Amino acid sequence: MRLMPGSRDDSRYSAIFLIGQRSVNFGPVQFPTYDVQVRLALGLLSLAVIGLTLASCGGDGESDAASTPVASVASERSAGTPDADDVITVVARNLAFDTDELLAPAGNITIELDNQDSGTPHNIHFFRGGDAQAESAGETPIEDGRSTERLEMDLAAGEYFFQCDVHPNMHGTLTVS
Repeated sequence: MRLMPGSRDDSRYSAIFLIGQRSVNFGPVQFPTYDVQVRLALGLLSLAVIGLTLASCGGDGESDAASTPVASVASERSAGTPDADDVITVVARNLAFDTDELLAPAGNITIELDNQDSGTPHNIHFFRGGDAQAESAGETPIEDGRSTERLEMDLAAGEYFFQCDVHPNMHGTLTVS
């Protein structure tokens, strides 16, 4: 009499047959084998890690505007525009500047960098040209974590590139007229 795999009468034959099988039948109940259980556990663990990673990379709940605001010397006060002392404030938050376009009149210009990223170093560095290869026009020191730094420059009319030296993907253009 030949015994069938999974038969309760021949455990030796069943154990050999189970190697490489996806499940084990014990009457009406079917159990996954150990290797299938391990694969399922690793898959679920991977999904949990991916989910937590995506959740931690999310923003602060604020939606981005369709276009980046332009900071300029104007009568209206908005993010990155000069205050009563003609200071242009640029905010660094979530590894990004709050604007990538600044407007200012020629002459003395004061830029204030407000770093709102806890534990993340930032600065703002201005260059006389279209990229970071041009001559430096001025920069704030690199500060780690929440801080406010001011930079005063005397600039002629033209376009100036700016960036965070630690995070070069944080960049923009200052137009002086």
